[in-house]
Amino acid sequence: MHTSVVANAAGLAIVYRLLGLSWSLKAHSGEIGDIALNVGMQVGMTPYYDLKITRATGRALTVSAMLRDKREAEWLAAEINKALR
Repeated sequence: MHTSVVANAAGLAIVYRLLGLSWSLKAHSGEIGDIALNVGMQVGMTPYYDLKITRATGRALTVSAMLRDKREAEWLAAEINKALR
């Protein structure tokens, strides 16, 4: 699976691609809330993080799933936050 994220002051666009299929999700900057890391799954002692963005409409956007490195996930969240401002 390949995920592309475009974040700017206007909002957020996420494009997912899997086996030749693609779909996209968009959110305007006014409807974007908090960016949070959630533990999506755990294998042994290793957690895998999901990067989720809450929206005013209530349904969260999953930007990326199963990130193994917490520092990388935190960095990605900070970069998205910085680009949205």
